[in-house]
Amino acid sequence: MMKKFIQLIFRNGLPWLFFFASFQNFVQAKDGDKILIPAQQNLQWLTNTGNSKGAHDQLVNFPTDDKSYRSIIMHLNLGCADNGCNDWDYFARIEAWIPKVESPLNFEDYEIYELGRIITPYAGYMSRGLKGFDNNWQANYQFDVTDFTPILKGDVKIRAFYGGWKDPARNTGFKVSVNFELTEGTPPRDVTSLNHVYFGRDGRWRYKDSNTMESLYLTPKTLDLSNADSAEFLLNITGHGHALGAEGRLCGEFCSREYYLNVDQQIVAQNEIPLKDCGLTPVYPQAGTWILSRANWCPGEAVYPERMKVPLPSKKQSVLIDLDMEDFTWRPGPFGKQPPYYNISAVVVGYGAPNFDNDATLLAIKSPNKLAQYRDNISCGGAVIEIRNSGSQPLTHLAIEYGVIGGRSVKYQWQGHVDSQQVSEITLPEFNWGTWEGENRFFVNITLPNGQVDEWEKDNRLTSQFDKPIRINEKSYFTITTNKVASENSYEIRSASGEKIIGNNQLDNQTLYEEPLDNLAAGCYTATINDKTNFGNGNAIWVGNGLSWPFTDARTGRGTASLSYQDENQHLVIQKAIQADFGTQINIPFTKGFTLGHCNETTWRSDKTYANAGELVSFKGKVYRSRRWTHGFSPDQSGPWDPWENLGDCTADPRPIDITPPYCGYPAWQKNKVYAAVDTHVEFSGKVYRSRYWSQGFSPDESGPWDPWAFVRKCE
Repeated sequence: MMKKFIQLIFRNGLPWLFFFASFQNFVQAKDGDKILIPAQQNLQWLTNTGNSKGAHDQLVNFPTDDKSYRSIIMHLNLGCADNGCNDWDYFARIEAWIPKVESPLNFEDYEIYELGRIITPYAGYMSRGLKGFDNNWQANYQFDVTDFTPILKGDVKIRAFYGGWKDPARNTGFKVSVNFELTEGTPPRDVTSLNHVYFGRDGRWRYKDSNTMESLYLTPKTLDLSNADSAEFLLNITGHGHALGAEGRLCGEFCSREYYLNVDQQIVAQNEIPLKDCGLTPVYPQAGTWILSRANWCPGEAVYPERMKVPLPSKKQSVLIDLDMEDFTWRPGPFGKQPPYYNISAVVVGYGAPNFDNDATLLAIKSPNKLAQYRDNISCGGAVIEIRNSGSQPLTHLAIEYGVIGGRSVKYQWQGHVDSQQVSEITLPEFNWGTWEGENRFFVNITLPNGQVDEWEKDNRLTSQFDKPIRINEKSYFTITTNKVASENSYEIRSASGEKIIGNNQLDNQTLYEEPLDNLAAGCYTATINDKTNFGNGNAIWVGNGLSWPFTDARTGRGTASLSYQDENQHLVIQKAIQADFGTQINIPFTKGFTLGHCNETTWRSDKTYANAGELVSFKGKVYRSRRWTHGFSPDQSGPWDPWENLGDCTADPRPIDITPPYCGYPAWQKNKVYAAVDTHVEFSGKVYRSRYWSQGFSPDESGPWDPWAFVRKCE
C-alpha cells in the first residue's frame, strides 16, 4: 500500500507545499533548502491521561535517501489545552523509538532516544487570565537533533510523553505541536555513530544509594568508536522528589549532586547537577513555587544535554563508558516518603573530522527578539547573539553586520576565542537604529571567520521580530516602594553603553523612593531591580522573590515599582507598572527624548490639510517643512516650487551614526607571525593590506611597491 504524507520545502524563506505519493520520491532540494516534517500536531496533553497513559505516538516519515543534512532542528510549540492550561509543573519529553527486533512488542524491544525535554510551567495564571496571561499563551522551544541523524530515517515512531497526574475532575492540560526542520547541506562534522547508553523509563530511576543506582541503572557500556575522529557523551539529567537529604534539603529536586564520567575505568569528567536560578526563567510570573532553584530544571524551560568529550584510544578501538553518581544519604520527610529519583538519558556520538576549516554559524538572536524563550528580549542598545564555531580552527575574529531592516545597520569586528564546535554568546555594541516603517524586524549577518571566506555561508544570517521599549515623558520618575525586607533589593539605571547613572543598594523597609529622570539626556536606558539571593551556598533553594511573591507576602509584605510621569496637576501617573513578582532580576529598557524607530515629527497624512507655512512632518525617514497650504501632496514628490521642503534625514535617535569601531573584516597584523601565503589579508592602523609573498615582522604601513604588503583600502 502506498504511503502518503506531506512535506514543506522552503526555498529562499518561502514555503512550497509538496505532496508525495511515496517516501522514496523526495523533491530534489538544494543546499540550504529546508524541509519541514510534521509530527504531533495540536496534541492535547491532558492531566486525566495519567502517568503511563501520557504516551502519545506518531509514525513520522523522514527521508530515506543518502542526502546530507547541515542540521536537523526539532521545534516544540507548547500552549494551553482546549479546556485551559494546567496548574502544575510536569515532566514531558519527545522520544524516538527504534526497534531492536523485527516485530517489537515490549519496551525492551526498542532502543529509545530522548530528543528533547521540557518541564511545563505552573500555568494557573494562564488558565485564570491573571498577571497579563490568558489561555492563548504559547512558548516555542528548539532542540538541535542533528546528532540523531542516523536514526531519523524512514518511518520513525516519535513519542510525545507527558507525565501529568491523573485528575478526572478537570480536563485541563497543555497542547503541543512537534515539527522537524531539515536543512540540506554538509554538516560541520559527520556523525559516524550514535550509541545508545541510558534511558530512564517514565523519568523515575529511584535512588537508594550510589551502588544500587549504578548496578541497576548506570551499568557500564562497551561502545565501538572505531570510525570516530572524536566523540562526545551527551547527558540529560534532572533531579526530582522531596525526601530529606543529609543537609536538610528536599532531594533530589532541590539538591546539587556530583556525577563522574568514566572512560576505560578512568574519570574523564566530574560535574555537578547544577541548581538553576529559576528566578530568571523567561516564563514569569507563575502561579506556584517557580522561583526555587532546582536540580538542572526550571518550570517552563527546556532541558538541554550536558556535553562531555570522550577521549579515544590511539587505535580508535572500543571504549568502556560508565557514569557514577555521588553517594549520599536521605530519609523520608514531611513532603516526601519515597526515595529521590533522577531522570537520566544519555548517548555517545562519534564524529568525523570537521568538514570545514573556517565556518561560523549564527544560532540565535536572543535580543531584540519577541519570542518568549528569551527573558531580556527588548532592547534599544545593541544586540545579544549566539554563535557556534563550526570549523576546525579556533575562531578569533568575526565580521558582524546588524541592524533594523528598513532602518540603520552597522558593521562590527568581533575579536575573541571560541574553540572548534563550541558555542559562545556575544553582546554587540549599541548603535543608532535609525527610522523605519512597517514591522519591527532585526537582522544579524556574520561573515569572514578569522578573516577568511566562510566555507558555509547559508547559516550566517538570522532575523527576529521585536517589540520597542517605551518612551518616557520629559518629567518622568522611576519609583519603587519597598516591602518589609528591603535589604534584599537594589536598583540602578544604566545607559545603553553600560554607564551607571542612578543606583541605590541601601534601601529602607516599606519606603517610597522616587528617582527623577528629567536630567537624563536623550538616549536609551535600562532600569534594573535586583533581589539578593543566597543561591549557590550549598543549602539555598530560596532565590530572589522580587518585590512580591504570593508565598511570602504575608511575611515580607508587597512592594511595587513603576515608570511614572508628573501630570499638569503635579500628580504622578503610572506610565508602566513593573511586574513585582519578577524573581531574581528584572530589566526595563526605555528611551527618553525620542521614540525608537520614529521621527519626533508627526507622520504626514494624505487626508489632512496643512494650512500654514512652517509645519513639520516626517515621511519615509525624512523631515519636511510646508511652504504654504497643501492637501494630499506627497512630500517625497516635491520639487523646489512645490508645497514641501526636504530638510533631510530624521535625526530623532541622538546617538552618533558611526558609533562602532572601524570595520575591516580581517584579523590584525601580528609582528611575530609568519605570513607564508600570498593574498593573505590583514588589518593595520585602520587599513587593509594584502600579502604579496612570504614575510615576518615587516610592518604593512612601511611597504612600498616591491615590499611584502600591498595597501587595499581603508576600513569602513
